[in-house]
This record gives sequence, structure tokens and C-alpha cells, in this order.
Amino acid sequence: MVCAPVSSAAKEALVALVTRRAQVHAGAVVTSQDNQIQVRLRAPIDAAAATALCRAPRMEFRAVLDEQPGDPVTAGAVPADQPGVFAYEGESPLGLGPAARINGRVARQAEAMASMSSGAPLVIVDLTDIAYAGLNELAAKCFVADATCPSTRMAVVYDGRIVFAGIVQAPSFDSGVNVFVPDGDEPDRIAAILNSGADDSFGLHSLS
Repeated sequence: MVCAPVSSAAKEALVALVTRRAQVHAGAVVTSQDNQIQVRLRAPIDAAAATALCRAPRMEFRAVLDEQPGDPVTAGAVPADQPGVFAYEGESPLGLGPAARINGRVARQAEAMASMSSGAPLVIVDLTDIAYAGLNELAAKCFVADATCPSTRMAVVYDGRIVFAGIVQAPSFDSGVNVFVPDGDEPDRIAAILNSGADDSFGLHSLS
């Protein structure tokens, strides 16, 4: 199968992303050529599984609904307009509500660095205006413990995994969002993907 398009700036990062996802398929081989990523599998898979391998890596903001929800679903398998259970690195899974409505690119600019307090790797993301609007619509509800966000907690989800979850302490935000990097990922790679705009355009090109 072929995943495309791939910008030169984000090629290494997207190859690593697809390689990590493909680990669930024994014997998968991931290579790249020009603006495409090729995935060779030992056994055929259906269109849904292929789409999951090549899906665009998205950043989402979701309300925390349940702190003891059970087992998480496969990363990236929850549609943006549906609630679901998500894995949280080093923590118990969380049940989250639908993603904040953001019709467009999420990141204006992303920068990889280390946390000044703990030294943990993170990515600071400056959101686009439309992303801040979606984030703040949800934050306002969490701030007052609206029925759609009774826990007052909101989670940042990247590529189907929770990268941060905390109590909303203000009804709106206008500065960068800190994304703590899950184990096995590199902040430079996440920043490269967000800066390239691949979170909007990357996807399944063909099953051949």
C-alpha cells in the first residue's frame, strides 16, 4: 500500500510514525520513495486497517468523561465526533468525549524542547485561530463543569493517544499548548509533522 503525500521536511517523521503503527502486522516492511511511503505486508488487510496505517496524525482536544472506562480502543480508531477510550502513557486510560470542532489546520507552529521544570521532552504548539476557537469553546464548558465536561478536565490527544490531561483553570487560552511526548516518540518528529501540515493532507493513496 502507499501513503501520500509526504513532504521532504516531514518524511523521516512520517516514516517513523507509519513504522510504529505497522508493528501490529507481523513482518511489515516500511520504505519511502519521493513523496510516498510504501508499506509491504505478509498478509492482506482490509481497507479500514489500511486507512488506519496511513491516517493523518491529528491533534485533538477532548473532555474527560470517565476516569475508569476500561480498555482503550486501537489508537486512532475513534472518529472525531464520537466519544471513546484512549491510552494515556504512564497513566490509566481515560474515557473522553467528542473532539472540539476544528475545521482546518490545528498547528500554526510547533517547537520541540525540554520542560524547564522536569526536563521531559515536549512540543510547544502555537495553534491557528480556528484551533484556538475550537479549544476555547470546549474549555469554557469544562471550566464550569458543563454536562459535556463534568470532570472539569480536558485532554490533548495526538495520533490517538493522550499526551496531556488536566483540570481547566481558565475559560479560554491564547498561548501555546504543551504536548508531552509519549514514550517511543521524539519531539522533533512530532514538531516536523505539525509544521509540515501533514496532519491535514497525509492519507491512504492506494492499496496496491
